[in-house]
This record gives sequence, structure tokens and C-alpha cells, in this order.
Amino acid sequence: TENYPVLADGSLNTAYNPNEAEEIIVAKYTTTDPMKLSITQTSRAWSFPGYDAFIIIEWDIVNTDVIDYTDGMVMFFNGIAPSAFGLQRRYGLWNESSSTTRAREVYGRYNFTRWMSYVHARDGYPDPQFFDAWSTEGNRGGLNGPQAVGYTILHYDYENLQPKSMTTFTLPDTARVWDENGKFRQPYTTQQVPNRNVDLSASRAISYGLTLASRPYTSFDFKSTTATPKTDSTNWATYYSPSKATDPVVNQTLMDYWQGRAKPRALTSGNYSQTSFHYSSFGPYVFGKGQHLKFAVAQMVGYGAGVAADTVLRDAGGASSSTHQYYEPVITWYDSVSYPGLSALTGVRYAGSAYLKNNAHKLPWYVSGKISSADPSPVISLRDVADRAIQMYTGGDLVNYNRIQYDPQNSPSTGAYNISKTYIPIPAPVLFVFDAADVKNKLVWGPQVEGFTNLPNVQSAKAAGRIKAGLSHYIVLKAPEALGPWVRLDSVGIRDPRYYDKDPEYAGRYVLRDLASLLSENYYYAVISVDSLGGKSGMTNISYHPTQKGAVAALGGKLYVAPNPLILSSNFGGSTREGDIKDKIGFYGLPKRSTIRVFSYSGQLIGTVEHNSNTYSHEWFQISRNSQRIASGVYFYIVEDLDTGTRATGKFVIIH
Repeated sequence: TENYPVLADGSLNTAYNPNEAEEIIVAKYTTTDPMKLSITQTSRAWSFPGYDAFIIIEWDIVNTDVIDYTDGMVMFFNGIAPSAFGLQRRYGLWNESSSTTRAREVYGRYNFTRWMSYVHARDGYPDPQFFDAWSTEGNRGGLNGPQAVGYTILHYDYENLQPKSMTTFTLPDTARVWDENGKFRQPYTTQQVPNRNVDLSASRAISYGLTLASRPYTSFDFKSTTATPKTDSTNWATYYSPSKATDPVVNQTLMDYWQGRAKPRALTSGNYSQTSFHYSSFGPYVFGKGQHLKFAVAQMVGYGAGVAADTVLRDAGGASSSTHQYYEPVITWYDSVSYPGLSALTGVRYAGSAYLKNNAHKLPWYVSGKISSADPSPVISLRDVADRAIQMYTGGDLVNYNRIQYDPQNSPSTGAYNISKTYIPIPAPVLFVFDAADVKNKLVWGPQVEGFTNLPNVQSAKAAGRIKAGLSHYIVLKAPEALGPWVRLDSVGIRDPRYYDKDPEYAGRYVLRDLASLLSENYYYAVISVDSLGGKSGMTNISYHPTQKGAVAALGGKLYVAPNPLILSSNFGGSTREGDIKDKIGFYGLPKRSTIRVFSYSGQLIGTVEHNSNTYSHEWFQISRNSQRIASGVYFYIVEDLDTGTRATGKFVIIH
């Protein structure tokens, strides 16, 4: 279901519901016999800056059988890794492997206060060649693997947990795993393990020891009955909680909460080396006939695991071998840190990066940062994103959960989006890009979003304080590639007389000309809305446009190939979706319908290109009809006008 505030034609969506996600995907499926469970999976996503880096997924599991099921477990599998591109740039290979150095660049971690399991690269994979170029403002950033990727548990079903009276549990931690209501303390397990490239059918709970007679790891035991503290208590107080010295009450509160709950595997050496397979399990449950069990998870990505202030914090995992019982520093891109055992790679003594230290480099354009002057808490790291996801799901205030325990047991069973306090920006307009006779592209958009706050359904959100300001202006952006660098073409005020209603062809709309666009070069454009508090819309209208002019009426005029000769690179600006821009050759002076045939010097047909467009040129990327890159040499071409039968010929030279 689409719930976008602006429709594809640029008009406002009068049915827009600000109390729901902008995109909702509902999937329904059933289990195979003999089990009869019906599952509804609902995924929600938003484009609001600060809330665009997570997807909230809710599951509603129903027993459709005529009998109750007992001893049931619910498990969520996640395959997560920070960046295959970063691996490729560093090692020349996309894939990971648990037996190679590539795998030893990735850590599996766990944050207790957010129930958050995640991975991050050791140092963000700084690019070996384009670091400086990609680090410029408005660009993608010089780190190729800055992502910390993970999930947080937003809600698990508590009511249907199987009572102690129905359960036989005989492991050493039996005495502490039951809560005051006689139910098993959750989670049952939390695992961060090496990738298992096996069929899903082999990933059954039993394969990983998830039976009531066996668990991979025992539960926390903080409470001593003697004068000697428990080992878990000593380790937690010594290595985990940085608030111990300043706030022992907080530290004790956290230990009381996790008493009897399962330890994550991240608290062992198993957190290290390609730990991209994560799962959390819950139970045991009674699946009563007709009963609903509900769960919710946020899948998230952030620019690093934390920000500068978070390096004093500790999460589980982060080392090959540990003197801190695997409670290691939160890794950020604000400074590098060093601690014993952080890597098994020879000569590697640090993790993290000083990429953002002292504002040495700007955040990449796709990181939200500060939302507005009315919502100044920046959204940068995975921790920031998790806090926003929790806020969106619970409908409550924004809370920093660094030292406050989030409890998914007592959260709503379905998202409280209707009472959300999240900041709603003025949406971006729909952008259209058109060719012009002088090949100076026309960027066109309407004024409809200027009336966004007048939509009937938006009035309640405005009254609730979620829409805090009206539209101030637009910012028009351009980039040679989708990842940047994005540069500002201009700032456009409301009904700006320089651009509004100036072009008779587009009456009542804004038209901005890109005076730097060149024939046959391809660009990306976007227009964002900015409110009077500095809040920005998402870049929801990124538009890719090949710069063209109209086709010739018929062959007979000037027909040519450029560049000619092509020496090493075409030197075209911008980018293209069709191939490598450096290999691009353009055929110019084409009619609407034509066939281009390319021949080798010996007369062999190399390739055929069909042109069927009201455009002046057609791009070709030196790929033969056998899907091979052509060699250096002299090539001949014949262009046939399919409407008149007229032919034109010529030649071009390729030098690799």
C-alpha cells in the first residue's frame, strides 16, 4: 500500500494518512503440514529524514489448527553485513569467507539496552584510491563500509509464554530463568555467528541446539548468595557499564533486568570473523488454537555504531580475544581506538576511524544529521536510528537508550503510529526533467506541496505538533552520479519570480534551466523542500536524465560519432545506467527510427544497435554482438533510416 503525500503526477494525495507509514507491504503465508500456522507480515517504511534508515516489520502468527501447540519457539533469522563494496575495494573480491582476512574485518556486536544485534566493519574500509575525491562535501564519503547494520527487537509476545508448570528445563541456569510470573525470561537465545551458506530447511531450531534440554549459552547470573560477587556481576561492573562510577543505581538496574536472560554469543570469541548470521529466538510458547502471537523488529542501518560521545560505552563483542570478557568499546568514525585482542590480523592494532574527528570531513549527503531547529538531536549512528525506530513504534518521546533499558515485553503489540510524535517535513515536489532545443535541461515542478498543511488529514498532525513549520523554499540539486557529489544549482523561494510561471510551455509551474548541461551527458537532479525551521524533505524525487535534443527529420544532414578517436576514455561527464561511461561512444544526427551496424576493418559485423526514439543521439559501449568488449582498431558503421531507407556511412577509431 502506498501512502505517499504527493502522487506521481505532482498533485497532493487527499487520502494521505500522516499516522501511517508511507509504504506498507503486507505478506501472508502459512506453514507446511503438520503445523497449521497463518502468518501476516507487515513492513513499514518512511522517507522522513531521521526516520528513513529503518524498516519496521510486524508479525501476527495465528494457530489455525483445531488443537493447541505447546513447546513452540519463534526465531528471527537475519543475514547482515556492512559492505561487500568495501571488501571489493580493499581485497578485490566481493564475498566474505570465514577462513580469509576479509572475514576478520567484520564484528558481530550486541547492545543490551536496545536489544540490538548488529555488525560493523573494523575501520569503515577507507577507499584506497578515491578517498579524497569521495570525501568532498555532498559526496558519498571516503569510507566504503561505514554502515553499522542490525536489528532491534521492538516487541515480543509475553502473554502466551508457556508457564513453568508445563515446562521441563534441566540446564544449570534453571533456577534464575523464570520470572515472577513463572514464565521464561526472554530472549531464549541471541546468536551472532559465521555465515552459513545452507538451505533454509537445514536451519531449523534443532540444528542450533534450540531445545529445552540444550542452549548454546547460559543466562546471566548477577546475584550472589554469599559475600563473593558472581563472575557475571564482576565482569559487567568492571568492563561493561561506564556509569558504574557515576551512577551505580543505573548499573544495578541494568543487571537486575538482565538477570536470568540469555547471554548473546557476542560475549565470546564467536563474535569475531565474518559474523553476518544473526538470530534471536523466543519461547517456549503455547500456540493456543485461534490465538494471535505478535512480534515486531526494526531492521536498521546507521553511519557507524555510535558517535563521538559513545566511545566511552561498551557493547558485547568486538574482539578476537579479550581481556575485558568481550565487553569492548563502541566503534565510531570520530576516532580510532586500540585495545588488546581487537584483531587476529598481523599488525592490526586499531578499530574505528578519525574520519569525522574535529569535522575533518563532512557527513555524506545521505546521512540525516540534524533534523531541524525544533528537533536538534542528530540522527547519524545506528544507536540514533534505533532510538528513532523505538520512538516511531511506541508513539512516545524520543529517548536516548544508552543508559536506559528498553523493554520490548511491555511495548505495544502493534505500532502506535497514530500517536507518534515524530517530525513530519513538508514533502518534496514531483520533479520532471525535459530536453530543450539548446540542450539546456529544463527542471520542472509544480507548487502543490505549498498547500500540504491544508490537507484535511494533515490538520490533526499539525495540531499535534508533528508539523511544526510551513514551507520556506526549495533547494535544487545536481550530481553526475546518484551517489554524488550533489551540488546546489540554486535556492528557490515560494513563487520565486525568477522561475515561477516564466515559461509559457509550463504555465503555473517552476522551471529552472541547467545552463551547464551538455548534449549526450547524463545527470541526476533532485528538488527538496525546506521548512522555516530548517527541516528538509527526503530526496524522494531523484531523477536520472540523459541530455538530448530532438531527432533529425531524416538522414542526410551531419551524421557523426564522438569521441573519434576514442583514446583510453570517452571523457564524457556525468554517468550512465547502461554501461561504463569511459567506454561510451555516441552516434549523433539520428532520425527517430534507425538501425546502426558496426563492422570491423575486415568487414565482419561486430554489432547492431536499434534506435527508436525522438532523440538526436544514441550511446553504445563497445560491446559486440557476442557480448565482448571490442578491441582497438578502425571500425566502420552504416546507419539506415527505417522510414525512408536512406543510408549514411562513416568510420571511427578505438585505442585502448
